Amino acid sequence: MKRKTFTKEIKLAVVREIQSGKTLAQVSREHEVSTSMASRWLKEYNSNPTHAFAGRGHAVTLEARNAEL
Repeated sequence: MKRKTFTKEIKLAVVREIQSGKTLAQVSREHEVSTSMASRWLKEYNSNPTHAFAGRGHAVTLEARNAEL
């Protein structure tokens, strides 16, 4: 079974709704995400809002390769 992927925009929407006062369970149901996943996204965002949900790390390694060249 293939894993479901979520865009940065969806993750930010989930985080914003939780921060606005909706319950974790309610937001999880509305976006069809597990509560543990939504909680993980919230923790990631709170730890570093500017670099949250940067992707799979490929952009950083590509930048490093370009810098080496």
